[in-house]
Amino acid sequence: MSKPSITILQDTRRKTLSGLYPVYVRASFQVHSEGKKKQKVVLYRILNCSIKDFNNPGSRDINVKDIHSKIIKARAKALDILERHSVVTPGLFDREFKGGDLSKNVKTMFEYYITNLQNEGRVGSARLFVNAKNHILAFGGNDISFSEITEEWLKEYERSSTIALSTLGIYLRSLRAVFNLAIEAKVIPSELYPFGKRRYKIKSVQGTKESLTEDQKNRLLNYTTVDGAKQKALDFFFFSYFNYGINFTDIANLKRKDIRNGFLIYDRQKTRNTENFRKPLSIPIRQEVEKVILKYGNHDLNPDSYIFPILEPGLTPSQKEFRIHAFLKEINGSLKEIGKEIGLSFKLTTYVARHTFATLALRNGAPVEFIRIALGNSNIIQPYLHGYDDETKRSISDKLGLPEVKVKKVKKMR
Repeated sequence: MSKPSITILQDTRRKTLSGLYPVYVRASFQVHSEGKKKQKVVLYRILNCSIKDFNNPGSRDINVKDIHSKIIKARAKALDILERHSVVTPGLFDREFKGGDLSKNVKTMFEYYITNLQNEGRVGSARLFVNAKNHILAFGGNDISFSEITEEWLKEYERSSTIALSTLGIYLRSLRAVFNLAIEAKVIPSELYPFGKRRYKIKSVQGTKESLTEDQKNRLLNYTTVDGAKQKALDFFFFSYFNYGINFTDIANLKRKDIRNGFLIYDRQKTRNTENFRKPLSIPIRQEVEKVILKYGNHDLNPDSYIFPILEPGLTPSQKEFRIHAFLKEINGSLKEIGKEIGLSFKLTTYVARHTFATLALRNGAPVEFIRIALGNSNIIQPYLHGYDDETKRSISDKLGLPEVKVKKVKKMR
């Protein structure tokens, strides 16, 4: 007998007398009966709540948070039963789910977190958490509990690790997020939290952010080639650069409706699910950007159509990620060759466009606050590019291109 599949569902067909709807843990078993495989479904009621509250896990309302805390705990408990037994029968599951303590297993909570990310379409983040889970469990064991992960344990994990410090930091921040989820869901007490002030601090690593100098940028702008792949890479590099260092995931997700009155106005994909206060970025469209859209863009002018034929409607999150990865690989391959040709001492990549925008905008007088918000890295709760009108944005944007050639006036001979 295989293990059951576990889902959380709300039965919207059966309203209670209080006007609410029941929420269940649904355990679906494959059982053999009379020589045939049959499905046996068992429902365990967790609580009753409104449809709106059930579908609003991110609410800050204390009552709604309590509802989702109970749901998280119930699902974690069900997954823990599956983890601890090689074979799970309906009887065994029923006995253990109705009794016993809630799961304090790190692996279970990691998997719950990963499932949520996948359901939200955040495939890249989910993969990151999978890698973090596998590395942490390889060190601590599959059955490690939250209570075992102390400050000393984390220090030993850090000392024993052979991976890059930056990767280790990513894994530890993932573990910290899982701890926070477990505490919020009241699976573990807050006293077990090993991170923070006077406890374990995750080391931060300042990565090298290579950028072009003004001269190197101008050499690249003047670069000519008959190689179609290299020209495409160059065009998209400067599409990113002239659009305040827009990343290539955002480029792939741009739609026709994002072009409004001479501005590109869009939400960053990276922060779409993480920021409580979000305003779109607004960037004046330069002539160079218009040319790239005309050259490589879709001919479909429907507002909901993608600007570039990198993505298309109906793709799953995994398919989107694959398409974007393939596009990046193609562009970076050609950029690497171009960088060698113009004599760069570092590898030319799409990230260099972003860092070059920040560096040269700053050197040309753009305020630090403007650059931070333009890159979409601001943690300040404020409207987008607050305090900077359209003319200011255009003025900063105008300084990003080639320098104007000043022609000396020749005095007429009398």
